[in-house]
Amino acid sequence: MERQKEYIETIRQVQSVVEKVQSLDDILEAYIPVLIDNGYVKEENGWAGGPYLTATEAGRQNPVITDKLAKTLYVRSEKYFSYYFTEKAKKEQLAFPKKKNTERLSYSL
Repeated sequence: MERQKEYIETIRQVQSVVEKVQSLDDILEAYIPVLIDNGYVKEENGWAGGPYLTATEAGRQNPVITDKLAKTLYVRSEKYFSYYFTEKAKKEQLAFPKKKNTERLSYSL
């Protein structure tokens, strides 16, 4: 029962942060109240790659805090956002559905 309460509380925290996002600056800071302030991850200095996140024991114990969630919330820069969210979505056709090649079939008869 305690684990379910923790799960629900964490989901609500993530939801409240994401609902308030209205600008790129909000996106760049979204991971702090959810991941850092709650002690689920700590930010460490990397060498050439810049800072990176490391899971804490609290983060490993919480079922909501996954690598996928951390990678989604942790947007390092405007360039990172542009590439990984905008360009990747275009390539994967998430936002722009592929055209079906049905025109060619109808004219070949």
